[in-house]
Amino acid sequence: MSHVSELHPLWQHESEEVQALMPWARARLDALFPQSPDVPEEDPFDKEVYDCALNIGIYSGSTRQELSALECGRAVRLCAPCSGPNLWLPLAMLFAFVTAVDDGVAEQGDPLREISSTANRILRRRHCPGDDDSATARCLSIVREQTEKLGATACLPLLADRTVASLRGMARQQQYLRDDRLPDPAAYLSLRQDAMSIGPMIALHQWVAGGPVGQGSAGLLLRDTAALVALISGLDNDILGVPKDLACTNRFDLCNYVFVLAHHQNVPLVTAIRSAVAVVEAYVYRLDSLVEEIERTEPLFSPLRRQMRATAGWASGLHVWFRTARRYTEADKVNTSHGAQSL
Repeated sequence: MSHVSELHPLWQHESEEVQALMPWARARLDALFPQSPDVPEEDPFDKEVYDCALNIGIYSGSTRQELSALECGRAVRLCAPCSGPNLWLPLAMLFAFVTAVDDGVAEQGDPLREISSTANRILRRRHCPGDDDSATARCLSIVREQTEKLGATACLPLLADRTVASLRGMARQQQYLRDDRLPDPAAYLSLRQDAMSIGPMIALHQWVAGGPVGQGSAGLLLRDTAALVALISGLDNDILGVPKDLACTNRFDLCNYVFVLAHHQNVPLVTAIRSAVAVVEAYVYRLDSLVEEIERTEPLFSPLRRQMRATAGWASGLHVWFRTARRYTEADKVNTSHGAQSL
């Protein structure tokens, strides 16, 4: 049996065992990530981002509750705690955009080509007639303008590349959902790394923290570390989200590493959860080793040290967000299937 729509009701019979194991899984994951600096629960910046996302149309009155539960202002404050509003704003708008696209377009099966094309043109400052009529254009115009104000104009082509790559990853996931099947574990890890939408945010944060990400060994290290953080965060989110995914009654979006392992290894979900936690632990060990090596060998005020620290911070910041944001803690009260918008 390979169809997700057939597997889902079978797995729901394991819900009690999964719920019983989740305190263990959460505790193991909590132990992997350092405590974030003291980040206030609320900040005036959060309301600024909320209002901006509504005004430009990527969220609307009908999805106002969903936007509030997303807490994207607090998310970027957790991931870039030593920065300020000048960097937080483009990060938060990217965060809101990719989430709206993922929830409201990709998961609904709608084509992503036009959104991807518009995003690429706007971030590269290639205007076409009518570009400013879409929520995508309005949102990414803000990202572009704020990036220019940061003195990181040269980063815009990289932001365009990372944003398009993220949307391309979503399209690959769409195909699995359309075919009603799950990828094998190796294919899923590749998919999760590419489709995790923090790539553009990390790229901008790295640039602002230490300058251009070049083509040499340092640039390769930063790109590999960003990909590793994206994979860690994607799997972290998968494990923590298993109970919510099991509880879904009307959608079968089970592109989740735990379900992939359970299906392809023919094991119970609790066994798959334990295996998935072990994989995350191995990846976090690799991440910590990379950061420690740079801190041991690079001069104290090296830009590369700052960039590596900034990159790794997204794994711990997102873990806190996964554990505390109302998008997840109140999943039964919040519709996280973003209503289809004209993005």
